[in-house]
Amino acid sequence: MRLKLLLVVFLGLLAAPVCLRAQYDFDADITAIRTNAIPGFDGTSWATGNYGNYIQYLPAATLLGLKVSGLQGRTTWPRFLSEVAVGAALSLGVAQGLKYLTQRERPNGGPRSFPSGHSVLAFASATLLHHEYGWRSPWYSIGGYSVAMLTAIQRVTTGWHYMSDTMAGMALGIGCVELGYWLNSLMWKQKGLMEEYEDRDFLVPFASAWSVEWLYGTSFPLGDGADKAAGLLPDGGGVAGLQVNAPLHRFSKAVPEGPSLRLRASALSLRYKDPAKDHNRYSLLGGAAWTFPIDPRFGFDLYVLGGAGPEQKGSWAGDVVGGAGVSVITSDFYKLKLFLEADWWTPLPPAFHFGWSVAFCW
Repeated sequence: MRLKLLLVVFLGLLAAPVCLRAQYDFDADITAIRTNAIPGFDGTSWATGNYGNYIQYLPAATLLGLKVSGLQGRTTWPRFLSEVAVGAALSLGVAQGLKYLTQRERPNGGPRSFPSGHSVLAFASATLLHHEYGWRSPWYSIGGYSVAMLTAIQRVTTGWHYMSDTMAGMALGIGCVELGYWLNSLMWKQKGLMEEYEDRDFLVPFASAWSVEWLYGTSFPLGDGADKAAGLLPDGGGVAGLQVNAPLHRFSKAVPEGPSLRLRASALSLRYKDPAKDHNRYSLLGGAAWTFPIDPRFGFDLYVLGGAGPEQKGSWAGDVVGGAGVSVITSDFYKLKLFLEADWWTPLPPAFHFGWSVAFCW
């Protein structure tokens, strides 16, 4: 059942960017955030941001270093090598096959953009690190997936990939390694597991989870169609942000499970009929969220956030966001969420944001 759920979720994650791109030009909306913020940024050297070429190997190097140093992990060397080999063969094989099959041009004009190989490698090795040592402490998992996410972000911000390339790379890296572990479990069963290994359950209830969440979406600004056609109002855009969720009952036992504090830093691209008017707006938001578990793997949340931030071509202004999301925990540490929210930004008519996020929870 778990394998079927994972396959459905990851296939959906693979399909979502393609569908959004076809309908709403999602990639262009997200790429516009980087283009507006740092025009002409090429990221061809470490000094200009090409650190993804190096940190993509960090989760794998950490995993191998811990294993060689003698820190007891989940498996013996034979089973460990088998799991690494199957996961690597599946993820890299599928990724390279898709690259040559799709032949998608990169944002900077290079060949074979889809999917992002850097993202596949980083997320695949982070998943291997999570399985081998995450049972000891969730911080091994948090560190590995954080580096993987930074790798994916670098590939987009420096113009080497579209957002859908990196999201597909994440889905392939995680999904293929999870499939590899399932195949190895059929072959090895309980053999090759270290005596010290403890199958701890880090699957925390939705209402109890701390989380760090990367969110992406497409924006649909409201306003008169004639004003949009005349270039007086934006007619599209994309939103990207980093969000932290802290459950209140962790601070006080008098507070019931469910409510939490939520902080967000986000950027929104405002796209006009006249590209010369395109610019970003930025927000720092804080507020409350209420989470309602549907079952151990699915949850529903409502939230209201308020704050302020600058517009790239204007002054600071207030911002209020209210929305809802539906989440699914796809493993014992990360979850995916679809969200729909309304955004009231004082200088402009409100907008709706539709998108999805990846959250690492503990």
